[in-house]
Amino acid sequence: MKKIWAPLLAVALNLPGQGAPAKAWMVLSGTGPLPARLDSGQFFAAHEIVQVPAGCTVTVLLLGQGKRLRLCGPCTVTMNGSQMVGPRSQLKEMPGKPYRLNLSGENHRQVAGGVVREAAKEGQLRDGGWKIALTPFPRARLLLSEPASAGPPPTLQCEFFEKYADPKLSADLSGLARGPLGASLDSSDLATDLPGRLEAGRWHYALDLPKRWAGRRLALRLSDDRGELLCTPLYGWSRAEAGKLQQLKVEVHASKAAEPWVVYAVAAEELGQLREALRAVQQAISLKHPNPGLRRMAARLQVDVGELAAASESLTQALKDQSEVENPR
Repeated sequence: MKKIWAPLLAVALNLPGQGAPAKAWMVLSGTGPLPARLDSGQFFAAHEIVQVPAGCTVTVLLLGQGKRLRLCGPCTVTMNGSQMVGPRSQLKEMPGKPYRLNLSGENHRQVAGGVVREAAKEGQLRDGGWKIALTPFPRARLLLSEPASAGPPPTLQCEFFEKYADPKLSADLSGLARGPLGASLDSSDLATDLPGRLEAGRWHYALDLPKRWAGRRLALRLSDDRGELLCTPLYGWSRAEAGKLQQLKVEVHASKAAEPWVVYAVAAEELGQLREALRAVQQAISLKHPNPGLRRMAARLQVDVGELAAASESLTQALKDQSEVENPR
């Protein structure tokens, strides 16, 4: 185990975090009937007060410090400067030299890539043929395309939001419902009505985004005269960040423990490398008894890469796992 943790001490991933509370710590793993808020990969800001229920144990990473702590419930914890505070008997520092991972912001997603999805009636999501990409800030250019049908390209209307909530499994387990959007961003100085052009059997659209949105967690909603077409978060990365991600991957590749893969998955998602993040989560699941938190993490990524059927299966399995944890035989 130490052979894996020690080299990661030198790996630091620094991302911009303007306009959002700085992340102070992250959940690596947990056991017991944990609430979804304490799933693997969840972040907390320094000011947040968090309760760990009785019968639960959570391993957390203090970001930028390389410290792992084990929290045994019931306990209430928060941060005092760089220190986590709570009942001494229920906070234990873990041995070894773990990662120095610096993440800031609120999982901002600046540059996109891959297939996203359309919205159907009553907020349900279905597979769509849309493709979306966004070049890095400060010269961020949003590029969209969809399969062409008969007639001229329709004009699209773009709306932007600062936050995007994760989708939820419908009550009857038949599909995924979109989560609520946050506050709308001011786009009064943008030409958000986009004319399309036909090329290679697809309609293409483009829009330059303002520099002031750099470092924000962005969500996009597209509509035309038929109504809403799709809603998606926007992701981002640069070559320098991709190099650091590759370095982190090399360090965790031989790991036989789930926690390093969780950290790698979170870093990959932060940079918009969604399929890479999904592979890492699936590797983490394979290295330990599947827990609801990892299943939900996989489902979130499967939704964002357009694998809706797989996401429904992951969330259904997460509910089953949660039930088994809460109601052991």
